[in-house]
Amino acid sequence: MSLAPAAAVNKKRGPGAGRSRAVARLLLFCCLAPFPALAQDTLLIEHALLIDGSGSPPRADAAILIENGRIARVGGSASIRAPAGAEVIDAAGKTVVPGIVNLRGRVGLPSALPPVSDCCTAESILRQLAVYVSFGVTTVADSGSGLDLVAAVRDRIDAGEMRNAARVLTALRGFTSQGGYPSGADGFAGRVHETDSARKARRRVDELAALGADFVHLWMGRRDDGADGLEPKVYRALIRRAKARGLPVSVQAPRLEDAKRLAAAGADILTQSVTDRAVDREFIDLLLKNKVVYAPALTAEQAAFEYGDRVEWQYDNFFKRSIPSGVTPVLNGEVLMRQALDPDRSRRIFSFEQAKRNLGALAAAGVRIGLGTGSGPAWRFEGYFEHREARLMQEAGLAPLEIVRAFSANAAAALGIADDRGAIAAGKRADLVILNANPAEDIGNLREIHAVFIGGRLARL
Repeated sequence: MSLAPAAAVNKKRGPGAGRSRAVARLLLFCCLAPFPALAQDTLLIEHALLIDGSGSPPRADAAILIENGRIARVGGSASIRAPAGAEVIDAAGKTVVPGIVNLRGRVGLPSALPPVSDCCTAESILRQLAVYVSFGVTTVADSGSGLDLVAAVRDRIDAGEMRNAARVLTALRGFTSQGGYPSGADGFAGRVHETDSARKARRRVDELAALGADFVHLWMGRRDDGADGLEPKVYRALIRRAKARGLPVSVQAPRLEDAKRLAAAGADILTQSVTDRAVDREFIDLLLKNKVVYAPALTAEQAAFEYGDRVEWQYDNFFKRSIPSGVTPVLNGEVLMRQALDPDRSRRIFSFEQAKRNLGALAAAGVRIGLGTGSGPAWRFEGYFEHREARLMQEAGLAPLEIVRAFSANAAAALGIADDRGAIAAGKRADLVILNANPAEDIGNLREIHAVFIGGRLARL
């Protein structure tokens, strides 16, 4: 059978953990009651060009057998036969890649048109996760938006009860210093842990672990903040307690010296570019020795000034198809004027250019690179920004297969979920994307989305 259009489900040849609090589950069940549970079936994708996410060269005429939402076998099309009753997709002329794993996102916050009152509900979480998946993003690491509902949504998606939403991992609430970023930003007030006490920090980590957090996230502030970052005694206590709880640690630290200290203290992921100066050999050696994944989030740096130039991509149909109406006039009005007149505009542009140079240097030195964007808050458009990030990573010097590995195997390993997803291999969740073109030739071909599968089930785009 030929592959059907992206929005259609193929006809079949035959029949085919919850960790969150009870109150959050009840609220979510009420919101999601119209969505039926999804049956698990057997699916064979054959005759595809396969890019498996491991960094290996593309494999021609590949077949992927999916059973009960997971990949059962991967091999040549001639070597894998469809079981009785299986759905079969002929993917000749198509390319299959793992779904994008974004190491730094936000869910439930308004990414397009404030006010903030339109956020922080199960509906807003699901709306954003649906947009993510429509762009081929199949897992988002929500780095601390302070919503317990995110964990309940996560469990329903992982149970296979929804097909039209990206999976989500959550830090629940991130950590910052007293008055530090982003405690005063829209949508974050009261939703982050501000602490200057190692004892309180350890207790908060224990509470987050009990509530079902998947990782711990720290902010070290920004150069234009009045507040200092977390004190060493606090972030060391946080990291040690997180490791004792089996939770990876992600960090936003734009200053080189802070990033060095946090990498030495045991941080697993740096989800913001170093922007204050060029990285040096000491930093490179630290990341290599400690196997730290560096996710530059170049789009987050660029979004701080680019609207002041009346960005052309706002007219891109790939962008507009999943964005609410009314966005363009605001971008060309209030947002443009604010950024064009920003007294820090030249510094923000320098920071972005420094971030690109640093990414190129780190990748060339063999540092593990992941993909993160900071998408989700206002004016950082989920889904679309992941594709912009991939393009910027290519501009910084990464080859297309390195970028695919960054958003698949590297990202999954950083989050401690490599056994579960992040590559097209036996035993992994069948979260994958079928493309109409080969991204190994041009990373821009990631936009050529034909179909997205979550747990082996076709998502509506």
